[in-house]
Amino acid sequence: RSWRRYPAWADQLGCDAYRGGRAFCARPGVHKRLVVRDIKSAYPYVMTQLPDPVTVKCERLSKTDRGGFERLIPGLTGRFGVLVIDGEGLDPVYPALRRHDTAHSRLQGVYGRFRGLAATIPEVMIGVAAGSLRVDALLDGVVMKGENDTSFLRHAMLDFFAVKDNPDNAAALRGMGKLLANSTYGKLIEVQCNQFWVDSDVMCPPFVDL
Repeated sequence: RSWRRYPAWADQLGCDAYRGGRAFCARPGVHKRLVVRDIKSAYPYVMTQLPDPVTVKCERLSKTDRGGFERLIPGLTGRFGVLVIDGEGLDPVYPALRRHDTAHSRLQGVYGRFRGLAATIPEVMIGVAAGSLRVDALLDGVVMKGENDTSFLRHAMLDFFAVKDNPDNAAALRGMGKLLANSTYGKLIEVQCNQFWVDSDVMCPPFVDL
């Protein structure tokens, strides 16, 4: 099948929900019996679970679906996509959601009431199930409908994993497999800009009129 770019509104919701990886968060003080989870190859693994980018259907929540969350939970379980929600973060130590703190150029945990926050469906569902998040209203969203069995991303990641995890391969080859698996994710979220600004003081032929 031929691939068609996702609708602009779906791309925008995806960009609104992207905030980078989750970092360790702890309340200041001395603590005992801490447990730290280090998820191996988390991003590449998630890409093996996503619906096939060629055949996936991006369905926007209808106006009748907006506002209600509890009744939509069965249809959202196991799905990927983005939800724009009002609600309350209930866990100050390990919050379910993050947002950009533009004043300090860093990620900020969401604790307390919030409005109009975009987050991925798995983040929201896990937060609600864990009791660290309450959803009061569902304002907008996109649900990705499709399967991953024919996904070229899934098969590429599995091939990279096979190279990385094969002990018969040379160390350099295993390292290349790991690099390919991790860099694919970064390239997919890379923002491409069509405008380029060049300082006139450094212009040189043949670009003097640019």
